[in-house]
Amino acid sequence: MLSASATEMGLRMKPADSNCPTGYRFLDRYDPRNKIIELNLVGLVLFILSGMLLLVIVHMIRPEFNILEFLKRGFGGSYDLSLLKALVLCILVFALTACLHEVIHYAFMWILTHKRPRFYFNIKRLIPSVTPGFSVYCSKPKAMICALGPLFIITFVGIISLLNVPVTVMPAIIFMIAVNVGISISDIHQSLWLHSHKPNILWGFDGRSSVICERYSQEY
Repeated sequence: MLSASATEMGLRMKPADSNCPTGYRFLDRYDPRNKIIELNLVGLVLFILSGMLLLVIVHMIRPEFNILEFLKRGFGGSYDLSLLKALVLCILVFALTACLHEVIHYAFMWILTHKRPRFYFNIKRLIPSVTPGFSVYCSKPKAMICALGPLFIITFVGIISLLNVPVTVMPAIIFMIAVNVGISISDIHQSLWLHSHKPNILWGFDGRSSVICERYSQEY
């Protein structure tokens, strides 16, 4: 059951022109469409850098793993890994990571707003996406959790799993973590946008993009 506090739980919008809950007014809109190329390029850089950093970390915690030795054994060696097989595996891991990323978004949005989110396919990002249900808003801290939850959860679980999984599985996990960091660029960018606003805002989705509403009255 939803709380009566607008800053604690998601609310339905009043049927008015403002598109914000009662007692709130429109403040700002997050629309990255004009920066989609830049964000994708930054995401690619994050993917590469995080992958390199993970290789360094793995070499420290699992010295028996050597990426060069793995590639040598993989292509033409005992693993019998062809370029085509490697490409198919990369595509599958990417797809799995993207879906898992959005499922975590979905879970956090559902739990924190008490309203079922919506799945849709973003052709520009080539991955599924999740938005809070239309007319649902939540507080700034909960919005930050919804945005950054997949980044931290997949990274944490992935690094912990690297301590125990067989060496042959480690490249896939490293790739998964790096992919997750790369596709989190829009979440990171949106979180920075949220962080730049004052604490008592509400974050939601108006059918086109993320919006922020600010409180202007003590009455609900």
